[in-house]
Amino acid sequence: LLLWVARTFINSIMGTMGPYFTQYVYGNVNLNSLLITVEKGITIAIAFLVVPALVKRTSKRNIAILSSIFYMIGQLIFMTNTGNLSMAVVAAVGRGFGHAFGSGVVFAIIADTVEYSHWKFGVRLEGAIFCAATVGQKCGQGVAQALTGGLMEMAGFDGMAAVQSAATMSMITNLYVWTPII
Repeated sequence: LLLWVARTFINSIMGTMGPYFTQYVYGNVNLNSLLITVEKGITIAIAFLVVPALVKRTSKRNIAILSSIFYMIGQLIFMTNTGNLSMAVVAAVGRGFGHAFGSGVVFAIIADTVEYSHWKFGVRLEGAIFCAATVGQKCGQGVAQALTGGLMEMAGFDGMAAVQSAATMSMITNLYVWTPII
């Protein structure tokens, strides 16, 4: 449950802050579409073809760990080159494979929890377990959105301003670049 909350929290912040980052750091909000296509489109299509073969060779747990490693490597690449769009695309590939590999096994891991509870306690709790996963997802999204909005307001974000303040620019960068690695 906590892994799912954390994963949803990160995805929500990245999705929310991406347009702000590309608009105010790269100067073109449309570049967010490029980064999302690379991170969430192309890599997911490739990874979903690869994950079933990986599951046969290793465990879902190991794939989940591998996904975290890919994501961290991608984010670390991005953290060292935030102003370089080419490196942002390379980083998006790493983050994308991390996201895709994790997405390829997360629901199977949740289903394994149902099987484990049946084996261990003799009770099948499909509804409760999948409900808990959904609650975790909603909590992660809600906390991320509230935190993002509150921090942007505290930093003085003004959507009507042509140029954002230094505090706002720092907050946009910190939320988009540093939050996912925490």
